[in-house]
Amino acid sequence: MGRKHTEETKAKLSKAQKEYLNNNSHQSLGKKLSEETKAKLSELAKGRKHTEQARAKMSLAQIERFKNNPSPCIGLKPSEETRKKMSLGQKQWYNNNPVSEETRMKISIALKGRKFSEEHLHNMSLSQKGKKASKETRAKLSEAQIERNKNPEERLKMRESMLKRYEKNPLTEEQKQKYAMQLKKWHKANPGATVGENNPAWKGGISCLPYAPIFSDSGYRDLLWARQDGVCMNPNCSEDHLDKPLFLHHIDHEKENTLPENLIGVCVSCNAIAENKETKDYYNKLYQGITAELNNQETMKYFNNYYTNFMDLTFSNPEQQLSLLEAVNQ
Repeated sequence: MGRKHTEETKAKLSKAQKEYLNNNSHQSLGKKLSEETKAKLSELAKGRKHTEQARAKMSLAQIERFKNNPSPCIGLKPSEETRKKMSLGQKQWYNNNPVSEETRMKISIALKGRKFSEEHLHNMSLSQKGKKASKETRAKLSEAQIERNKNPEERLKMRESMLKRYEKNPLTEEQKQKYAMQLKKWHKANPGATVGENNPAWKGGISCLPYAPIFSDSGYRDLLWARQDGVCMNPNCSEDHLDKPLFLHHIDHEKENTLPENLIGVCVSCNAIAENKETKDYYNKLYQGITAELNNQETMKYFNNYYTNFMDLTFSNPEQQLSLLEAVNQ
């Protein structure tokens, strides 16, 4: 135990082993180890870690081996039957030896930032063509995507990725028509799937309720636009939204709450994202922090004076209040 061979002894042992394998390699060809032997070898190898020096040596030895004796399998494509057997064997192995969360994290970290070549991406795309995922697999993918969509940062990454993709390979008119037809077919086959409570922007039917009268007042709106220089206040907003119209968004989604700290101007796309029930909590906190910074003491004086005067005028004149409500609801 603990005995270490000298470099000279190691070299002799290595040379003797190579000579033995060269002279007796035919004896091990086609030989299958018993399950008991496999288990013993597996148990002996468990927890064993090679040093960096040993790993470097093994790597160099492997490179030299393939230079002098290239594998007979290189360039060969396994048959469909063989590939199915390999896939089944791999699935069975992973079922019996599930990957731990720690290992998954290590793999994830190791693959982060890895970029595939165009050729590699093309080959992966070709390998997936014509394949149909099972219902179980599709359900798992759907659940994973739903969870991913809940994270606004992930949504932003996916959006930027899609924009780059379509900028590089814009859709043809034929493709656009094809997607439109597929969407129509889906809605026809799933009537009411995005209506009412099934819609991600559903908020309990409050869209039918009227806005507060001051919300349609041009003077009050001018103060709000001036507060943010007339630009979308979502820090995640894309540059291609600069020419899109702005909307006043109710941060707490209550139409009657028209206080300046509850209103923020965002573009039509960012307004839709903030209304989505999966991401609204994130944007509620984000926009509350932004309006708190916008509403400095000097600005709030103007808002408070204007708001107080407007509300006094509105509620002291029922006829004007009624006309304002009618104008808002048209």
